[in-house]
Amino acid sequence: MNTKDSKYKRCSHCSSEIRSGAGVCPYCHESQGGSYIKWIITVTIISLAIVVGYVFLRFNP
Repeated sequence: MNTKDSKYKRCSHCSSEIRSGAGVCPYCHESQGGSYIKWIITVTIISLAIVVGYVFLRFNP
């Protein structure tokens, strides 16, 4: 694979050469990223639930 060729990249799991826009590797069928967004959303929802629970318990006798 030529490093200047941006049409292809390496799979982050099996290191096979795949198209740069691929969301799933056609060889090992593993997802190719996007997990940061899922973690940010999950942490935000959990944090919001903790804050709302604290406020609800603190100000409602």
